[in-house]
Amino acid sequence: MPINTNAGLSSAIGQMLLFGWMGDAAGAPTTVNDHARALIDEAHVGGIIVMGRNVDTPDRLRRTLADLQTRSVEKGRLPLFVAVDQEGGRVNRLNPPHFTRMPSAREIGDARDPFARAKPRRLSHENCRP
Repeated sequence: MPINTNAGLSSAIGQMLLFGWMGDAAGAPTTVNDHARALIDEAHVGGIIVMGRNVDTPDRLRRTLADLQTRSVEKGRLPLFVAVDQEGGRVNRLNPPHFTRMPSAREIGDARDPFARAKPRRLSHENCRP
């Protein structure tokens, strides 16, 4: 007799997916909105990616991420993997004045400083700590 793995398979596939969330009104993508809830409740996503549209202040971002984590766990899922589209240079989603600007790869290379490679890691840590 075949085993029905639809529910288990759906959750397993969702755990491998990382999604960003949108909003249909001003301010909506910086909070837990219908789109974000649907990603967790229906798509069973395993992670979220923070884009520029999701960032307002550090406190709001921290609250939003905490709310998303709580929702995932309350639905019986693992905590979400959280990523930020933060490449440095022109692609900086966590920007001043609330966050420290990340240098581009070119800026790091042009510095010709062997210790400069650690700067983005340090800045990422500083920007993301509570």
